[in-house]
Amino acid sequence: MELLGTQALDRGDDALALAEVAERAPDLAPGDQVALKVVHPHLLQDEDFFQRYRREVEVGFRIRHDNVVRTLAADTMEEDGAPLHYLVMEFVRGQTLRGLLEELGKVPEDLCRHIGREIVRGLVAIHACDIIHRDLKPENVLITPEQVIKIMDLGLARLQDEAVKLSQTGQFVGSLLYAAPEQFMGSSRDLDGRADLYSLGLLLYELSTGTHPFRDDDFSVVLRKQLQEDAPRPGDLNPQLSAYFEELVLQLVQKEKEKRFASAEELLEALEGGERSEWWLRKSRDIRESTKRPLRRIRIPRETALYGRDDEIGRLRSLFERAKAAEGQALLIEGEAGVGKTRLVDEFTTLLQKEGEEIHFLFGAFPPGGAATAFGAFATAFKEYLGTEDVTGTLKRQYMQDLPLLAKLNA
Repeated sequence: MELLGTQALDRGDDALALAEVAERAPDLAPGDQVALKVVHPHLLQDEDFFQRYRREVEVGFRIRHDNVVRTLAADTMEEDGAPLHYLVMEFVRGQTLRGLLEELGKVPEDLCRHIGREIVRGLVAIHACDIIHRDLKPENVLITPEQVIKIMDLGLARLQDEAVKLSQTGQFVGSLLYAAPEQFMGSSRDLDGRADLYSLGLLLYELSTGTHPFRDDDFSVVLRKQLQEDAPRPGDLNPQLSAYFEELVLQLVQKEKEKRFASAEELLEALEGGERSEWWLRKSRDIRESTKRPLRRIRIPRETALYGRDDEIGRLRSLFERAKAAEGQALLIEGEAGVGKTRLVDEFTTLLQKEGEEIHFLFGAFPPGGAATAFGAFATAFKEYLGTEDVTGTLKRQYMQDLPLLAKLNA
C-alpha cells in the first residue's frame, strides 16, 4: 500500500496522522483517507513483544464491525536509517468521547445509553475473536457527527500487558483510571471480557456525571481507590439519572468480576431492553424486596440550602405524626412551577430518614393540561414501588402480612 503526504490528527494521547491512498489496495481506492498510528520503537525492541504485536494485528484484520475502527494494514518504513512500524486504520471523522465530555461537561443519559449500546456491540465482536481490549477509555472511543460510535486501538489491545507494569516511568498512568482491579493482580491469563465491562462502567459513569470516581493526581492513590474503594452512587452526582441507568453502571464497576454482567452479550440485552429487560425486571424487584422502599427517593440538586420553609416543614411534621398515630392524612401542596414544591417534600423525607424513621415514599407526576391525568402519576408511582409482576403477592409478603383479608384484594 502506497500512501501520500500526511497531516497530524488530534485524537488525545495517540500520535495519529491522516494519509491518502496513492494506489488501489484491498478495500481501498486511490484518494481514500486513512489514519496512521506509529508504534513506538522502544516497545518493539523486545522480539517477543514484536511477535505478539504481529499476531494481534493479524487477528485485528478479521474483525469487521460497524462499531470497531478497522485495522487495514501493518507496514514498515525507514526513517533516518531505522525501521519505523505503523498501522493503517480506517479514518473516522469525529471526536473522541473525551472531547465530547469536555465540550458538554456532562452527557445526557439518552446519549449515554446509545454510546453504551454501541460500544457493547463492538465488544461482542471483539470478545468473539478472543480479544480483550484492556484499554477502553474515553480517549479510545470515537463519536461521529451522526453519533456513530467506533472503538479504537484494537491492534494494540493485548499489548497493554507491557505497559501495565507499575514502573516508575508512569507508562500506565493514562490507562490506570479505567483498568479493572484484576488487571493489577495475578496472571494475564486470568483476565476475561469482564475487565472491559468494568472499564465501560467507569467510562459511562464519567460521561453521565462529569466526574471520574477515582481520579487523583497521585498514582498510588488512584491504584488504592481502584482496588479498595467503591464508586459513589452516580445519582448523587447527577440527580436526573434514572434508577435503571444508575444500577446498571454500579453493577459494571463492581470490584469482583463475578458480580458484574457475565458477558458483553448479557449486558447488550440489558441495554437494548432498557427498563423492560429481564435484567432490570429482576434487579428492580430484588431492590424493592431488600430495601422495602421504592427504587429511589426524589433527588433534587442542592446547590443551596433550603431556607424560609420552617412553617411548612413544621406543618408536614405535624401531619406525619398524626399519620403515625393511625390518623389517615392527605395533604395537597400546590404552587407555580419552580417554587420548590418537590424540593420541600424531598427535604422533609430526607430529614425523616436521618432521624431513623421508616417511611415508604411513592413519587409520581403529570404535566397540566392535555390527556395526562393524576391517575397516570399514581400508576407510575405504584409501578416503580411495587413492580409490575405479582403485585398482590408483593403486597402480601411485604406490607400486609397481618392483614390477610386485604391482601386477597385484586391489585
